[in-house]
Amino acid sequence: MENYTKEFKMQVVSEYNQCKDIGDYIRLQNKYDKKLREFEIIEKAHCFKDSPRQQKLEAIESLFGQYPTKEMCRVLALPTGTFYNYRKSRLVETQY
Repeated sequence: MENYTKEFKMQVVSEYNQCKDIGDYIRLQNKYDKKLREFEIIEKAHCFKDSPRQQKLEAIESLFGQYPTKEMCRVLALPTGTFYNYRKSRLVETQY
């Protein structure tokens, strides 16, 4: 995940230079960590917000437990309830 755009790197440096105290630094670190997880989810899911719903559901299912479900759904623009309904229906299908 070392392929950041020049603009993104400049933005991170600019925000870092604006940190006034440790709280600002911690908020910036949390923001960076969140973006890193989002990039990892997209990279591992092999789909994007505009991918077909079924592809997103299968991708989230394959990553289930590795990342928070709510975060994966947000990154892929899929309602959390849609994923849980999909998962529930798959569990019911496997019971028969």
